[in-house]
Amino acid sequence: MDTKILNLIPLVSIVIPAYNAESFIQQTLSSVIQQTYQNLEVIVVDDGSKDNTVKLVREFIHSDPRVSLISQSNSGVSAARNLGIKKSTGDFIAFIDADDIYFPHAIAKLMNTMMEADNSFGVVYGWTAYLDEKGNLTGNFHSSELSGNVYQKLLESNFIASATLVRKSYIEQVGNFNCQMLFGCEDWDFYLKLSEHCHFKAVPECIYGYRQILESKSCDCLKMKQGYQQFMDNAVKRNPSISTEFRTASLSNFLLYLSSKNRVIRKYIDSIRCIMEATNISSNLKYSSYFYRILIMTLIEIMFSPLSFVVWSNTRSWMKFRQVLKFKYYQIFGFPKIYEVSNKLLNK
Repeated sequence: MDTKILNLIPLVSIVIPAYNAESFIQQTLSSVIQQTYQNLEVIVVDDGSKDNTVKLVREFIHSDPRVSLISQSNSGVSAARNLGIKKSTGDFIAFIDADDIYFPHAIAKLMNTMMEADNSFGVVYGWTAYLDEKGNLTGNFHSSELSGNVYQKLLESNFIASATLVRKSYIEQVGNFNCQMLFGCEDWDFYLKLSEHCHFKAVPECIYGYRQILESKSCDCLKMKQGYQQFMDNAVKRNPSISTEFRTASLSNFLLYLSSKNRVIRKYIDSIRCIMEATNISSNLKYSSYFYRILIMTLIEIMFSPLSFVVWSNTRSWMKFRQVLKFKYYQIFGFPKIYEVSNKLLNK
């Protein structure tokens, strides 16, 4: 694109925290620099990697001047994002993890939606398709169409996935990611703070690919519940008027989320415990279709689990088999094709 034209459209800063990301950082950066929206600065923050992450990023820097690299000692993903925000010069900031991808029109669609809205809108977000380790669609996705004042809905459950674009002025107003947050709730805490000061707008299209890595699929219920409690304590400090009803609804939704995560890795006892705990604290769950879906899926898997344990001796092989069943007809290669097919899946 001509430099004169680039100067007429807003600069978007894309922040990528990276730690030992050599397996996927090339795919991630390729998806970023291939965006149809080209007025970008791409800031990779290396969080003390010990593999070839830095070397691979430098190869992109040599071929594309929009890409830059910042290094820090290992301090965690929140600190890496905060450093990227500090170094950014764009009025709008997008975040992508070092193992995920953007579909080709992601930033363009986010920016078009942001530009069509007034300045009270500080966050736009799109839908996320789930990918396997090779970048193929699994058939699962995350979507929401909530827009406007989303504070109460976001307090109840974290409906924001990863495909977001934020006005930097609102980040400066509410503060960066909280580095003291336990892993798992730092994003939720960040977006809840933003929702207290600005409106959100949904882009009802799949624009982001979230990679699910089998080795990383673990669920420490105790630590995650501690992280959730930290999140809610922070919210109550900022807004003491949060009702008990909302806190109860939020906790029950979070427990169902933990139940789902435990079911995926076949920790069925923990999955059932989370469901029972959720029902004990919230009688309203009997009206929730999400609750019954989680319960039925868990019970079905428990019924078939003895056979699965005989045939598959380890969790990894069983999970890989289930993924094959889900995406065997969607062996898609190339970002444009992934984008095309993911939206067809959503429209079925």
